[in-house]
This record gives sequence, structure tokens and C-alpha cells, in this order.
Amino acid sequence: MPLPLPRLPFRALILTLLVLPWSLSQTAHAADPYLVKDINTVLRNDASDPYDLCVIGSTTYFTAFSPATGRELWKSDGTEAGTVLVKDIAAGSMGANITALAAMNGILYFRADDGIHGTELWKSDGTEQGTLMLKDATPGAASSVIDRLTPVGSTLYFTISESGLLVTSPNGHVSTPLDQSLWKTDGTADGTVKVKDLNPYAHGYERFGDLTPAGNHLFFMHYTAAHGSELWKSDGTEQGTGMVKDIRPGTGGSVPSHLTVVGSTLYFSANDGSTGGELWKSDGTEQGTTLVKDFIPGATSSNPTALTAFGDHLYLRATDSTHGAELWKSDGTALGTTLVKDISDGSASSSPYAFAVINGSLYFSASDGNLGVELWRTDGTAAGTMLVKDINPGPGNSSPSGLFPVGSTFYFTANDGIHGTELWKTDGTAAGTTMVKDIREGLTPSTIYYFTASGNILHFAVSDGVHGLELWKSDGTAGGTTMVKDINGGSHSSDISHPISFNGVLYYQADDGIHGKELWRSDGTVGGTRMVKDIAPGPNHSFPYGFRIKDGKLYFMVTDSSGSSSGWWCSDGTEEGTQLVNSNIQNFYSAFVMGNSFYYLDYSFQTFAYSDLFRTDGTTESTVLVKDLDEVTSLGIQQVLGNSIYFMGGTAAEGIGLWKSDGTTAGTTLVKPFVLPSPVIFFIGQGGSTIMNNTLYLVADDGTHGSELWKSDGTSAGTTLVKDILSGSGNFRISFLTAGSNLIYFLVDGENIQKQLWRSDGTAQGTFSLFEIAPTPFPLNPPLRELIVVGDTVFFGNYSPETGAELWKSDGTIAGTGMVKDIKPGSEGSAIESQSVHNGLLYFSANDGIHGHELWRSDGTEAGTVMVSDVSPGSVGSSPIILAKAGNLLYFTASNGDQGRELWALPLAADYTPPSGGTFTLTPATSIDPGTTLTLTFADWVDADAASLPLTYSILVNGDVVSPSGPTASRNFASPVTPGVHTITGRIHDSANNLTDVISSFTVNTPLQTWRRTYFGSTSNTGTAADTADFDHDGIANLLEWATARNPTIASTLPVTTTLNSFTDKIEFTYIRSRAAFTSGTTYTVEWSDTLAPNSWSDLDVEEVSVIEVDDDTESVFSRIPAGNLGRRFVRLRVTAP
Repeated sequence: MPLPLPRLPFRALILTLLVLPWSLSQTAHAADPYLVKDINTVLRNDASDPYDLCVIGSTTYFTAFSPATGRELWKSDGTEAGTVLVKDIAAGSMGANITALAAMNGILYFRADDGIHGTELWKSDGTEQGTLMLKDATPGAASSVIDRLTPVGSTLYFTISESGLLVTSPNGHVSTPLDQSLWKTDGTADGTVKVKDLNPYAHGYERFGDLTPAGNHLFFMHYTAAHGSELWKSDGTEQGTGMVKDIRPGTGGSVPSHLTVVGSTLYFSANDGSTGGELWKSDGTEQGTTLVKDFIPGATSSNPTALTAFGDHLYLRATDSTHGAELWKSDGTALGTTLVKDISDGSASSSPYAFAVINGSLYFSASDGNLGVELWRTDGTAAGTMLVKDINPGPGNSSPSGLFPVGSTFYFTANDGIHGTELWKTDGTAAGTTMVKDIREGLTPSTIYYFTASGNILHFAVSDGVHGLELWKSDGTAGGTTMVKDINGGSHSSDISHPISFNGVLYYQADDGIHGKELWRSDGTVGGTRMVKDIAPGPNHSFPYGFRIKDGKLYFMVTDSSGSSSGWWCSDGTEEGTQLVNSNIQNFYSAFVMGNSFYYLDYSFQTFAYSDLFRTDGTTESTVLVKDLDEVTSLGIQQVLGNSIYFMGGTAAEGIGLWKSDGTTAGTTLVKPFVLPSPVIFFIGQGGSTIMNNTLYLVADDGTHGSELWKSDGTSAGTTLVKDILSGSGNFRISFLTAGSNLIYFLVDGENIQKQLWRSDGTAQGTFSLFEIAPTPFPLNPPLRELIVVGDTVFFGNYSPETGAELWKSDGTIAGTGMVKDIKPGSEGSAIESQSVHNGLLYFSANDGIHGHELWRSDGTEAGTVMVSDVSPGSVGSSPIILAKAGNLLYFTASNGDQGRELWALPLAADYTPPSGGTFTLTPATSIDPGTTLTLTFADWVDADAASLPLTYSILVNGDVVSPSGPTASRNFASPVTPGVHTITGRIHDSANNLTDVISSFTVNTPLQTWRRTYFGSTSNTGTAADTADFDHDGIANLLEWATARNPTIASTLPVTTTLNSFTDKIEFTYIRSRAAFTSGTTYTVEWSDTLAPNSWSDLDVEEVSVIEVDDDTESVFSRIPAGNLGRRFVRLRVTAP
């Protein structure tokens, strides 16, 4: 059973605020970045998964995934060179989630999310410049649920759904309805307008559908509370949009479906409440909407399906009182609606499906009861209805599907029992029905999707077992059936993480595809880039992380294959000098260096708080208690000033508030009482304290003024209020406290307060607002997340409707505050990521709209803000992630399109020595639930070039700053909510902008792991919590309990029902599934068997019909399974863990 190992995409936040020392001399950087080494050369077979193929002229449009861009819009002319990305709409690797491709008048329309405006309607002429959002129908970051794009002449209709208020359905279930509306567009923003608001329904997506053009009108099914689901039409105006006929009077609704046009007549299936589900037709008027034929007189339904226009007749599958489900045709009259042929004699059903028309014949799949499901054709007469070929000889099914005409050839997929499901073609004769190519050799099916044609060439998506699901083409010959382009090809990435600069060399975790994730080092040369030691021999991973430097050695943690800590190691950079220090380590992941010792705090997972300060040199014998602190109120180290540690917390006996410690029990004392927040979480990722000119600045609440700006010299008398920014104890927030040389910058916002950037020189008079930061349309992904100050110039992200989120700066005056450069002209913003400061220059990743995400630098001027290099030429971008500076090289990872994400370097001018000698401590380091509070502590870092100048520290999670740069040496932050392993970087800066990065990681539990912990107290897939265990002995394994939202500690039955529908000859299977399990990657497969033999289970022809929300936690899934011909069939639900 697969173990949970989700691969979760991460969208970097739009902008990080940085400050540069403009007083320093600027050095030109003429050197170009270069690939240091392709560490992992193992070829990957990941899929680009082409989807939604749509042809306009000779161009095939589709969506596809690549690691650099995520899922975006691509196009192909059928050649490898002509298969290219149209535009990276959501800049970076997240992808724009493009779906619903439709063509009108040579223009492609689709829905996409650019990361700024939410999901909206877009259009493209096939060029990057001509690919743009048509209209922000739901302004701001909120999304429009756009669906059912349907062209009618020169008008494109579509629907928009938005969540409304909670409603109660007739069965008492409370849910959120979808407020739906019909829209249209002529391809212009002004011409994109709402046609009509349509009534909401709790399951609205099931009550609005089958948009079908007929003449100049659009026909569709729509639900209203007064009439139920009935036939509607629209001429594109609000007045001309309405119900055609109330076929089933009352609230029940006739539920019209399978809308199909033949000539000027619309045919469909409907139930008027008297005749059952039967065949109807309409000319668009109430009087002209009539029953065509009651195949089974009375209330029993004939269930007309597969309605298809062929010539001037309608062909369909239906059941009458004598025959099973067979092939019928109709001229629109009862007398002219006749059985074409009783393919499976008597009451048995041939169940024809997959109708398609070519060269004067209708092709379909059916079974005559003797042979299996095979390919048939008809000219509309009984004599002309015949088997084309018994592809899988005998009773076996070849199950022809996806019938698609290209010129005079019919392509389809079929299984001949020898080659698995492969690509076939036919000219209508048995001899001319042949397999085109065994794309995936042997019995393994090729899994072909999305047939479309460009000229006489068939395009489709398929996996050949080597390259993953990619775009292919075929001219009908084996030699002409080839992959167009391996979009997601190349070699694997080496997954570089946890970088740190040590003695001028970059150390990091990497995977070469042979030895697993191990400790590596690089001096910037191919020969000097090598694995230090294969700690976990062979392909196993040791996952080195948590690097700290002390006494001239690199210390780090190692994790075994189970994810458990397996020791504290140290290394001098050689294989022989990389040794285990302590195999019984506990809580050492939170260690930081002060002097010659490591210090760490115990952590409680029950109260999410710290207690008990310890000191150690890494061995068990040297570990001693410094101070016994109250568990609930000790909040971790906030800052280190001089020889003292400052933190908020304390003991009930001695007082709660601001404390300091010199590392001794006697020297750990209360400075000044303050009120702690409840729950006890202090400035998580918000920069709640900083140091400037040997003075501690902090945000604190004395119980009278609310949370305000304070400063302290370490004495009670010297701990004073800087300014009562907002009088009283109102609800507002001071955050991102960040110190420069003589100024502190911070943000102020709250109820009825627009977010403002403030500055302070430590006096009340010198503490004032600089300006109001513009509101953004993307509150969950704001551009302003961090302030970093060097000197007294601050960089920050600011949004405006004209430029989007771009890079700004301020010198502490209103006049000196403005945008540095509009890197991506227009309103989209440049999506700046992965920033780092070196030699007085800011390095970062940005997208100028031409080159994709590439490496940039800035000296703080518009002219000096330039792209360093186009590593991956074209619009895709290399998406660089800056690692660290080591020696005179700036290291980063990037993908140039040929290799995966690998190690690159940019030569820098020589500068001073980066900070060294310290430690960094992360608490906790075991697996945690989403949103858990973490604390990172720095200690004993030294600037050898300017020991008297203070160092600054910052924290990055997955490359994004979560705690801004400043002198505070310990700060809290909230873990991400997405499950999986996350990288945390502790960054130490000196006054010349040299930096040292220390890397570690932590794991956020998956929903399944959280479920295990809730019921069994353990996240591990072992013991009573194992997926295959049955704790309550009810015969249902834990994994199935999780998947169906059961309580595994209380015996119950599976929430499934199975019935046989004699009219459709289908087994109807309904089960309840957990929404959390499904959305987290748990797969559900309904399977059947006629014999219960181990290898007899199949999901062939299983149809998932509907998914209906039951409540916030569960949904009901309804599927149909062929009943078979043996009078029995067994059905099961198979569940696989993510």
C-alpha cells in the first residue's frame, strides 16, 4: 500500500522587503552565472500530462505541466521545435490551473488564475502578448468559477458560479449554494457581460448543464425552486433567457439531458412524470416541445442515451418493453422512431455506446451476446448494421472507445487481448481495422487520452512507459506515430537544500540519484563538487539538516529512513572527519551556540511553549539545567544583546514579562512585568523585537496602553514606552520591527486602520508614520512580508493598481519613498522571489514578462536594477532559488530546460568574511500539525571583520522570509499548513552584507497522519494505527475507516449501497467518502468481478456519475457498473493511501 509522500507545489509570496547599504561602494559584476555541476543525471519519466486539447487552424492548444512553470498554456504545430509554452500566466512554478479550452473565431478562450485576480476568463491568439485576461468578473483575488464555455456563432456563452449564503435543503442538510449566472462575450472586455442571474441551488453544479447551440439560440437545462430542472433557452439577452416549457408541472422537474440538434430540431431525454424518461424534441417554443415516443407505455423509463445526429435522423440507445438496450433511430415522429436492429436478440441488451459518424456510416461499440464488446457500424438499416471486426476474438471485450474521425480514417482505442489497450484505426472493413502501433509494448495499456486532429494528423496524449504522459501524433502508420515533445523530460533534479557556507565552501543536502540525500560540498568547480560521505549507504537517505558551526566544525542532524532522528554528527569537510557525535540526541534540533556551548529549551507539544533552559557541548554527560522555567509562559528566546538572552515569559513565582539571562541560574531574572497574549504565542513571524544601538526595542503590553513600542537597556528603570501610537488599548497591531543604523521601521494596522509604514529613532518625536500602504487584491498573498534594513534605507513591496506589486524603497522620509523600478510594466507585477544581499547589491528572482523568472540584481536605482542572466532562454524562465554565498560565489539552484534543478554559481567581487562560529536552534523538529508555532534561535555568531558592529538575523521557510531581518536572535513563526517536509533557513548578516545561511527542516503532518494521531496518539503507519490494522474489530481496516469518514475506535459498517437498475442493466453503487481523504490524494476505485478470483477485478466501463456534498466533511459518490451476462457480479471499493 503506497505510503503518504505528497509532492506539493509551493507558490512563493510575491515580494520580500529588503534594505541595502547605499553608503557602501558599488562593484560592477561582469561575470555570468554558470552551471557548477549536473549532480543528478538520472533521466526522469515524469508526465507533462497534456490536457484539454483544442485545435485552431493548424495549431493544437493544450495545458501541460513543467517543473519550471507548473500547469500552463502550450501550443504545437506538430513538431518538437513548434511545441512551446504560450505564456507563463501565473509566473513561477505554481501554474495557472488552466481548464475549459474553447475556440471561437480563431481565438482560444479558457479560464486561468494568474495568482493575482483569481480564476477568470482569458483569451489567446497564440502569442504571449496576445494572451490576456478578458475581464475580472469577480474583482480582486476572489475567483469566478467559470465553466461550460460554449460558442454560438460569434458569441461565447459561459457560466459563473459564486458561493452564496448557507441554505438548508429539504433533507435538512446545510450547505453553501452556488449563485449561478449566464454570461456571454464577443471577445472584448466591454462585450463580456452577464446575460442573466440564475437561481442558486445547494448542489447547483448538478442543476445547470448541457449548454447546446441550436441556430442562434443556446439551449440548456436549468433548475428553479418553482419548476425544478427544465429546458431553457437564451438569445443572449436577459429578456430572451427563460424556460421553454414546464414539461413536468410542479417542483419535480423533467431533468432534460443529452441535448442533441438534428437539423433545426433539438432532441433530448426528459421525464414528464407520467411517461418516465423518454425521447422529446423542441423547436424552441412551448407548443413545439413535445414527446416523440413513449418506448415503454406508462411510467417506466426507456432511458434514451447516446443521442447522435446521423444524416437527417437521430440515433440513440433506448429500451422498449420487448428489447433490451438497443440501437434506435428517429425522424421526430412516433411512427418514424424505430428499432434499427435487435443486435442482442430478445430482451438482452447490446448496450451500444461511443457513437461517431464518418464516411456515411455510424460507428459504435456493442455486444451481440456471443462476442464481447466490439466495433460495429450501421447505415441505418437492419441489413446494414454489422460487426466491423471481432478485435478480441471470442467473448472477450476489445471495448472500442474514443472513436474519432480524421479524414477518411477512424481512430479509436481497443484491447485485442494481446497488446493491451492501444491505438487502432479502421476504414470500415475487417481487413482495414488494424492496430496502428503498440505504443507501450506488452499487455500494459498505453492509456490514451484527448483525441483531436490538426489537418490529417491525429494528436493525443499517451504514456509509452518511458516518458510519462506526453503529447503524441499519428498519421496512421506505426512509423508516423511518435511523441511530439517530451515537455517534462530531461534529468532529475538533485533536490539541493539546507545550504550553509563553511570555510568558504558551500555545504548542502543533495541527491545524485544513486546515494540518496546525503551531505555534499562545493567550491564552485566540477571537481570540488562532491559528496562528503554516504552516511546512509546505498540509495538510502540520511537527510542531513540543522547545520551549525562551532569550534571549526560543521554540526548537523541525520534522519533515518523512518523519519526519526538518528544522531547528531559533525564534519571537517572530509569523509574521515565526518563522524557521529551523539546517537541519543533529544531536543538538540533547537540548539544555538553561545560561547563554547550549545543552549536549548525544552518544548511542550501540549502547550506549545518552552521551559527549562539547558547547556551542553553535544554529549549527554555535558548537558546541565540552567533555569527551570514555567512551561506555559516561557516563549523562547527573542533577542541576544551583549552577554544576555532576552525573552518573554518567566515563572509564576518570580513574575511574567520581559526576562534576561546570562547563562547562569542566578543571572536569569525578570526585567519588567508585561501582559502576555492569550493564547501564549508571541510575535510569530511578525518581527516583535529588534536591537538598535545596544538597545532592545520590542512590542509589549503593560496592561494599560495595549500593545505598543517599548525599549529597554536591560534594567527595569530603563525599560520605557517609546510612544503611545494609538491611545488606549484598542485592537491594532505593530509588526515587522526592523532596525537600521539609527532608525527602526515597522508596520501598524488594525481595525479601522489602513496599514501604514512607520519609523522611529527611539524618541516619541521621531516616531511617526511615513505613508499608507495601498490595499492589495490578494490578502492571502500580500507583497509586503518583510522589512530588512542596512544603514537606514528600507526596501519593501508595495502594490498599486497601475503597476501591481513591485519593489519600493524609503530613506525614512516621505519625499524619499518611492518605487525603484516597474520591472514588469503593466498591472501584473514582477513576482519577486528568493532575495539575498551581497556586496551592497540586492539579488533576487523576478519575471519581467519576457524572460520568465530569472536572476536579477539592484543597486537601488532604476538604471541599476537589471537582469543578471537569462539562464533558460525564452519565456519559461529558470526560476532561480538563491542558496547562499560561500567564498566569492553566490550559489543558487535553477533549471535551464536541459537538466533538472541543479547547482549554479555567480562570481562576486571579493568582500569581507561572512559571520561564523555560531549555532541555530529550531524547536520543535519532529512532525507537527499545520500551523504549529516554531521557534528559531541564533547564538554566538561572530563578525571577524567588525566585531563591534551588531549582526542581523532573518528566517526563511521554503525560500520565503517569515521573520524579517533584525538583531533579534530568537523569534517565533507559524509553520506552513501544507503537509510534507519544509526547509527552514536561518540567515546571519554582518554590517557589510556578508551572510551565512544555516539550513534545517521540519515535517508538517498529512491529514491522514493527523487522523491517526487523533484516534491512536501516533502518526506512524504502525501498530494499532497501521493502515491495515482493525482496532475496533469491525472488519474494516483503518485506511478504509479514514477514507469513508468512520471512527476507527467504534465498530460500524461501511457506508455503501448497491442496487440493480433493471432498466439500464447497470449496478448502481453509492458510497460515502471523506473529503479530507480525497483532497489529500487518497484514491478510490470501484471494481467488479464475476468470479472473485484474485486477478479478476476490473474497473472497465465503471462510470462515476455524480458527486454530491453530504456535509462539510463527506460527499456521496454514485457510480454505475455493467451488470454483466452471468446473472451475478461482485462489486468492491478499493482505496489507496496517498
